[in-house]
Amino acid sequence: MKKLTLLTCIICLCTLVFGQDENKSPRTSTYEFGINATGITNLLLGGNGNVQQQSPYLFTFKTIGQEGHGFRLGFGAKMEYSRIPDNERKNYDADFDLRLGYEHQWYLSPKWVTYLGIDAIGGYADFGSQTDLVKTENKTYDIGGGPVWGIQWMINKQIGLYTETAFYYRHISATDKVTFNGAANDPETRSEDKLNFVLPASLYLTVRF
Repeated sequence: MKKLTLLTCIICLCTLVFGQDENKSPRTSTYEFGINATGITNLLLGGNGNVQQQSPYLFTFKTIGQEGHGFRLGFGAKMEYSRIPDNERKNYDADFDLRLGYEHQWYLSPKWVTYLGIDAIGGYADFGSQTDLVKTENKTYDIGGGPVWGIQWMINKQIGLYTETAFYYRHISATDKVTFNGAANDPETRSEDKLNFVLPASLYLTVRF
């Protein structure tokens, strides 16, 4: 409850300090930088910060023209490494995600913006494990795209919060390889097509300049 009150106070303070702008539409071309703040928001609301983020993109960038047409970019990365001393096992996991797209924005009110767009997406993942005898490797590539819809609350002319949902088609190609006692098997390759509905569960903090 205390953390919810703290979050409410922070939002109110930002609104009081920066909320004097009442422009209903952008007058000049705008650049927007965003950061995925889902974990921070979860902490303020009483969680542990380790939420499963529906969106893999940590950082976003947009260019928004005078008529609301814009170019959008998103990038995300994750790298993890662990070691288990008991059996000298090493685990690693690396993921990279990129999106490029177009969107068109409309002001619903002086503080609320909605947008529709379309993205092209791509990703790469490399994970595996290694012991004294066995080494496993998995490399995955995916490419696709689809429509996106979002809504944004502008705290002021520069600072905002937004969330979005998307429906993506993905073509996934993966290669598995196992090495036992120095001898590697033939890599196994597989591919599949998926439809992915991204829930509006990630919250982005944005700055316009």
